[in-house]
Amino acid sequence: MERKFSLKQEEKNRILYSDNIERAMKIVLQAHGGSLSDSWMNILQNGLNDCMSIIKDAVRVVCLSEVYDSMLMWSHYARNHTGFCIEYDFKESDMFYKHLYPVTYTKDRYAVSKADMLSENTEWIYKTTCRKSNVWAYEKEWRIVTANFNKVMPQKLKYPNGKYVLDLKKNIKAFYLGAKISENFKEEIIQFGKKNSIDIYQMVLSPSTYELNAKKII
Repeated sequence: MERKFSLKQEEKNRILYSDNIERAMKIVLQAHGGSLSDSWMNILQNGLNDCMSIIKDAVRVVCLSEVYDSMLMWSHYARNHTGFCIEYDFKESDMFYKHLYPVTYTKDRYAVSKADMLSENTEWIYKTTCRKSNVWAYEKEWRIVTANFNKVMPQKLKYPNGKYVLDLKKNIKAFYLGAKISENFKEEIIQFGKKNSIDIYQMVLSPSTYELNAKKII
């Protein structure tokens, strides 16, 4: 807008600090004989999309759960019981512990304001990344939310630009093998568990109920 009009400082502030950018742009454009046309709306939308892409790329999220025996989750996330579940242990002294947050389940989205983004308080990041529809409440999810280390400290990463988010190998406490896991895959995980002193459990479908039980292997 500055390239097309000579804007006063109060007009710039109206747009930059308004809770309704669309309305603020409309008022300023009208003051200069213009209108909020489709082309202006496209510019606004593209700018917001670029801003959100930058924010999303700055954050990395690890999704975890309190439960290991959910029939739905084994079906959805473990290839219909052929995969495995990993149990992690996070101590208060662990660097990831302070980034661990429970997911809030609600019917309402969290509306991020410009005041949130301009504030030094980063709580709004957790309020947006750790919020889901209440239809997913059965997952009892927790999330680790951190900066994208590939962006802020690539020199300290073992594999810069790798696809992993965080190296949690040292936090592994146990493996739970799917009820339909292949023997080859099962043996591979068992050997890994023995080598690293990690407990291994086999999930078993109950013959009388729609429940899963964990039977310890090692």
